[in-house]
Amino acid sequence: MKINEILRYPEGDKSKINKIKSVEWIDGLRNWYFETDCPPGKSWNAAQLPQGINTSQLVGSGEKRIPYLALRSSPHRFGSAATPWEDIHRPDQGYCRYFGDAKPGVKRAEEYLGNRRLLEAFVLQSGNRSDRLASPPVLVFEAVPHGGRKKGQVMFNGVGVILRAELVVQRDDKSALTFPNYVYEIALLDLASDNEEINWDWINLRRNAAVPLEDCLSLAPQSWRRWVDNGPASLASIRRNVLTRSVVSEKMQRPQTGSEEETILSQIYAYYADKKHRFEALAEFVTESIFRDQQIQYQAGWITQGGGDGGIDFVGAIDVDPVGLMKSSKQVVLGQAKCEKLDRSTSGLHIARLAARLRRGWIGVYVTTSYFSQQVQREVLVDRYPVVLVDGARVATIIRRYLQDNDLNLDELLDQISGEYVNRLGFGDPEAILA
Repeated sequence: MKINEILRYPEGDKSKINKIKSVEWIDGLRNWYFETDCPPGKSWNAAQLPQGINTSQLVGSGEKRIPYLALRSSPHRFGSAATPWEDIHRPDQGYCRYFGDAKPGVKRAEEYLGNRRLLEAFVLQSGNRSDRLASPPVLVFEAVPHGGRKKGQVMFNGVGVILRAELVVQRDDKSALTFPNYVYEIALLDLASDNEEINWDWINLRRNAAVPLEDCLSLAPQSWRRWVDNGPASLASIRRNVLTRSVVSEKMQRPQTGSEEETILSQIYAYYADKKHRFEALAEFVTESIFRDQQIQYQAGWITQGGGDGGIDFVGAIDVDPVGLMKSSKQVVLGQAKCEKLDRSTSGLHIARLAARLRRGWIGVYVTTSYFSQQVQREVLVDRYPVVLVDGARVATIIRRYLQDNDLNLDELLDQISGEYVNRLGFGDPEAILA
């Protein structure tokens, strides 16, 4: 299966699966069960993705091995009571962030099967060559809509190894209970040498207890073999990073059609339609949230007067070493806010104007309700502008989270922020905020 390929995944019981697993195409898509079927003469259970964290049956006698682990995210459920937290999939940048399967209850986070398997894999992947050889590849999938169907399809995002596992505390929106869980960061491997695909026969070899692990490597992707031989030091050269390098598509910058984020962003645009200058206050609110979520201390300064701002809409500061004595760790943040039509890309001229105002060490933040064209993103990367680009989808996601966490509706929040706008107006040399 190839990266970004969408596979038809009709769910059903064993009898239904057996009827369709010999069919290569269903509804114009490759059939998951055909692609992952076991070899002739084997009667293994079908490979399935019923959970977020999926594993095949352990194989071998004595010290058993895990043939593979498969993660499945469901973006259409993000923000719901069932899945308030959000996994992150960035296959083009070789990165995945995935939350474990713990739930509120009496069990410890590591006692849940999915967490236990991922932690076992993390230990092996952090070990020596023999450990890495025995460790399971982590296959990453994403449930996606297709052909008018919200469910019944998965997209292959790649194969990776676990970089780190962190114990965090989450809140269950339905019960309001907090509980410990693990979050995993996964490096997705470069499959360019394998035509951007994996051979499922590799997985089937790993499922066959009679095949030594060394022999399984014969069908593994080249990047996996290099990682097994050379370990973590090789990840910098074998991690997936497509030619576009951090250039994000328009689709990824706009909320999914029919989602809560799409509704929120449309309502934000309508709210500020006749008072777009007040969007600057919301943009600063979003900026502060971004830094706070990354444990970076943000100090609000002022919002500039409309018409004479010279390309700057708000001024703030960040401190990357707030407990230190040296003020050199504090830097100016210049922000620009654009409440723009949601279906048109923002102008590169505005970004260039913001970048031109930055002095050494300063950070720019550009917040828009629309999105950034790939050309604009490339220019920012090539010129190495220190500018944080915040698209409409990210604005909507941040606002949606805040509304959920604080039990507010959107109008209440926008009225509150807009009501503080006048008192926030100011002017002066941005350096003054460092005093």
